[in-house]
Order: sequence, then structure tokens, then C-alpha cells
Amino acid sequence: IPPYLRLCVQTWFKYLPDLEVELINQEAAKKWISEYYNFENFKKLSYPMQSDAVSAAVLAAEGGTFIDLDTIITSPVAADFFATNSPVLKAFGKAPGMHIAVLSTGKPGNPVATTWRAAVAARIANMPNRRQWNYIGNEPLDIIVQDPRWQEHIEIVDREVSGNILESVLSPMGAGRESYHALFFGDDGVFVAEALRANT
Repeated sequence: IPPYLRLCVQTWFKYLPDLEVELINQEAAKKWISEYYNFENFKKLSYPMQSDAVSAAVLAAEGGTFIDLDTIITSPVAADFFATNSPVLKAFGKAPGMHIAVLSTGKPGNPVATTWRAAVAARIANMPNRRQWNYIGNEPLDIIVQDPRWQEHIEIVDREVSGNILESVLSPMGAGRESYHALFFGDDGVFVAEALRANT
């Protein structure tokens, strides 16, 4: 794991010392996805899309929490999010939209997660040559979470009140791809280094 990502993971253990972590790379993903997805097509996806596909499979089959490796935890508030036996799928976002870098459910078989996994399987089986960045993650999930049948099975924690999505709190542009890139990769990207120093 590159040093920057190791530092990100260190922030998890600062606030969640009892966290059990299983890192899932492409090879390890096979055990989670081979039953549901066409693996040869899966390998054609970008790494972020592969991560989303594995997230759907793991959460549907096992429950627990799925965290993108570059997630920086900066507050003990995170413990309340992760410490749940609730069967609902929890995410940060602004309803009805959601941010999928951190997802959690206390039980396997959450209907939102299993419906997402089925949608991902169908999309992987019938992939177009050109795919948008949200083809596996946000696009199918946005459709699912707006369906009234699934409302009781999902909880979207406000991204600004919780402080989870840093660009929505710190950027004058609000949340979105532009503010994400400006905060983490633009001239103001020094914030990331400061956040890591303060939380590792």
C-alpha cells in the first residue's frame, strides 16, 4: 500500500481502535464476486468501479462496513456510524443522493445492498464500450434509493451536518466533483496533509 494510503488507514484506528479490517484487492475480490459477476468483464472495469462492485457484493452477503482506502477519519463521531447492529444501509450524503466511499449495515441481506448487487451484475454482464464514472456505483444506487419500496432500508446521514464529506463543508463551491478536485488536488490541497498530520 502506498504511504499516503497507509496514513489514511492509520486515521481509522485512531478513532476506531477495535476495527477489524480486511483489505480487498482484485485477487481477493474473487471470493466475494465470482458467484454474482462475470469476472472477465469485472476486470475490464476501472479500479474505482471494481471497488463499487465489490462493495455491493460484500455488503449484501456479509453486512459490515465498506470504506474506500483513501478515506480520512477525523472525528470520533465516526464510531457512532460504524457501531451499529441496525439492518439499514447507512451512507453519508444529501438525501436522496448518497456518497458511497463509506457504507455500513449491521446485517447481511439488506434489500438496498442486494438490489444494488443485482443491478451491478446486470451492468457487468452487458457492459457498453464506454462507461461513465458512476456506471456501477452512484447511477444504479441513485435509482434504487429513490424507489419508495426501499426507504425504510436506508439511512442517509447529512454530509454537511456530520462533516463527513469534507468538500461539502470546506469548499465555497459546495459538494461535487469540481469541489472535490479543488480541495484534494488543487492549490488548497494542503488541507489533506494537515488532516493526516492531525489524525495519525
